[in-house]
Amino acid sequence: VLTALARLPPECSTILRGVKEDLSTEYSKGKTFIWWGFSSCTSSIEVLEDEHFFGKTGNRTLFQIHSTTAKDIKNHSFVPSEDEVLLLPARQFQVTSCLDSGNGLHIIQLKELKPPYDLLEPVSVPTSSVQSKKSSQGKSPPIAEAIGGQLTAIQLQPQIKSTFNIPANATWAQNGVTIAGGHWKGDATNQLNEPCGLFVDDDQTVTIADWGNHRIIQWKSGDTTKGQVIAGGKGQGNGLNQ
Repeated sequence: VLTALARLPPECSTILRGVKEDLSTEYSKGKTFIWWGFSSCTSSIEVLEDEHFFGKTGNRTLFQIHSTTAKDIKNHSFVPSEDEVLLLPARQFQVTSCLDSGNGLHIIQLKELKPPYDLLEPVSVPTSSVQSKKSSQGKSPPIAEAIGGQLTAIQLQPQIKSTFNIPANATWAQNGVTIAGGHWKGDATNQLNEPCGLFVDDDQTVTIADWGNHRIIQWKSGDTTKGQVIAGGKGQGNGLNQ
């Protein structure tokens, strides 16, 4: 995926990301933070009027992001009308201003920063494969077709090299759902405490290294409310259950 995205030029522009919950307490003015995952955004504010994405009622947080590295994937998307722009993993931002506009709407302005060192190792783009082509209809092929089955290792510094494990039967959705945790920090089976690793098995079972609780916990596909401890969970120590 990163190999395909590396072929697209970076966009220096203001983009929008809407979240249907109040995140204002997590993003105070002046705060610097890193978004480690892919972040789907849009260049068109009209897209956010759709209740499926953002809507006009309820608690909502609108991020106005001045980005210098975003990738415009509109011409490669299966839904071009969404004007989708993608932020790559390991992007660093600073909160420049916050506004409570009433009726549950919070607006947070972000500025992308250049970290002192690369948080995501740059992807080298091969010259002999996946050439850019236009289809007979004049449209660019979706990124999924351009990848050509090639995946690349993501290397996050200063951690050791790691690769995504994406099962062949994985399905994708425009809007994500919580599959583990989501009930504050704690040691209950529906909570996590500083998780530091995640693995998705072929049957969609999610296994997480719950570092703060000294345990390995597992969530079966479809069960987002309660996990099962499969190792540890009895505090730090050298016992067979620790």
